[in-house]
Amino acid sequence: MRVVLTPQEETLVDLLHKVAKYEQTASPDQPPMTLRIAGGWVRDKLLGLDSNDIDVAVDTMTGYELANKVNAYLDTHGERTRQVAKIGSNPDRSKHLETATMMVLDQPIDFVNLRSESYDDQSSRIPTNVQFGTPTEDAYRRDTTINALFYNIQTRQVEDFTERGLEDLRAGRICTPLEPHATFKDDPLRVLRCVRFAARFGFQLDPTIDTAVQEEDIRQGLREKISRERIGTEIDKMLKHPTGALLAIRHLIQLQLFPVVFSLPAGAEVNENGPTAVVPEPDTVLAHSEVLDYLLCHSPASPEDPDPLLDFLTRRHKARYIEITTRRRLLFLTACLFPYRNIIVPDAKRPLTGPQYLIRNCLKLPNQDMDQCHKILTTYHEVQDLARAVAAIPTDDAGAAVTDLQVRVGHFIRSTGALWPATVLFALADALSTLPDPAVHIALTSHDGSTLTPLEQLPSPAAELVTRHRAFFDFALDRGIANCHAWKPLLDGKKVAKALGVKPGPRMGQILARIMEWQLAHPVGSVDECLHFVKEDSVIAEIVQEALQQKVAASKKRKDSP
Repeated sequence: MRVVLTPQEETLVDLLHKVAKYEQTASPDQPPMTLRIAGGWVRDKLLGLDSNDIDVAVDTMTGYELANKVNAYLDTHGERTRQVAKIGSNPDRSKHLETATMMVLDQPIDFVNLRSESYDDQSSRIPTNVQFGTPTEDAYRRDTTINALFYNIQTRQVEDFTERGLEDLRAGRICTPLEPHATFKDDPLRVLRCVRFAARFGFQLDPTIDTAVQEEDIRQGLREKISRERIGTEIDKMLKHPTGALLAIRHLIQLQLFPVVFSLPAGAEVNENGPTAVVPEPDTVLAHSEVLDYLLCHSPASPEDPDPLLDFLTRRHKARYIEITTRRRLLFLTACLFPYRNIIVPDAKRPLTGPQYLIRNCLKLPNQDMDQCHKILTTYHEVQDLARAVAAIPTDDAGAAVTDLQVRVGHFIRSTGALWPATVLFALADALSTLPDPAVHIALTSHDGSTLTPLEQLPSPAAELVTRHRAFFDFALDRGIANCHAWKPLLDGKKVAKALGVKPGPRMGQILARIMEWQLAHPVGSVDECLHFVKEDSVIAEIVQEALQQKVAASKKRKDSP
């Protein structure tokens, strides 16, 4: 296990080494400058991973001063200098000393100084004393041992001042440099960072972390001392990781962190159709997440690769599948919020569902996340009903009932928008997660991402559900309505008014909605055919007649009024 530099990194390290030597020569009366690359870059390089997250740490000055010295060296040697961005201290954002960032050899570099911290006020996560520190002091104030490693630029050696980082990295273990309670007490967010790194690398959490997280003062600190934005950022990073989302959810459940992270207010109540418990159990979160992970692990590396899940979803429409995989984060977020779907939280403007409240107030995620999760959680049952109806259609049936179903499916796609494929996938995951057959559970959860039970080899109850939802996708594709959420009416209000010999009015919306129904039933219909329909349709005729009657009645009322 060693650091292998890329050519660009080799050039960068050589440059920084020359800067240190130049400063020593220019200021021989000053303490020698030792430069180190700190933290995640060292960890990733030792794991054989690429990393662009380079933090250069110095022990004799601030990061801003170091960045300016790098610029001065470049200028002296006729090289291009770059603007230095100074990042001032901001304790509320865990920025306790000023740092700097700049481009060096077309690579963004953060310049920081080694530091030590002390916390006299145990009710705050903001240190009362932050000062220059030694490499050992800096290492012990970090969140995990594997993030406390340094790469010494002068010696080209990895330095492990906790004397445990390399061992933990080899063992695949997440440990804290200090006793976990002390590490978490200083900054409770480190609890979630430990979870995130364990999930990201597939490492085990040290048992002492589990014990410390159960301490009430640590849980209270995470609830009260950490901003919800920072918590939301950590959860977001967990869920968007391509392979670590399920592991992160498992750790959150194991550590009993769901009530802390997804914290409902005292006024939350169950709606009349919901379960009896106001505090949801996370079992359904895990069930949905495991099935989603199974389905998404069937994803192709590229649209040209073999694609068993793609065959299940859209065997002739690969772009649709790629669209689903980009929503992986959203699907896992929806799974996390699933138990809260029947909870109502009073709000000043309007009541919020549990998921809406949690996304907006507890995680501080974008409104788009709130809207999309709400859409999935309020429409996935409709998908299941439609999938049953589609599966029940005789293969040779092309009658009015099929056309009516086509319109219903089209309305679902239009109401859900581009989110509809992900909603179908979540609907399938929900249906699979509730099957009582133990064999199904084993088939769906006993895999590591490479040893998957093929979809066609799932036990019969699960296979039937897969077939049913495949039929739903095929139906939408075969009937030409898969992209109907992007359709516009073939006729606008002016053309409709001209065709009917009426003036545009408030009833035009109803007529345009009726036209869209016709389009859903006739996906390849022409403008002329649509015009003919508008003139001959009895429903539109009734709408026009009602509008005329209302107009006459209003006119009469005005004449009769004194």
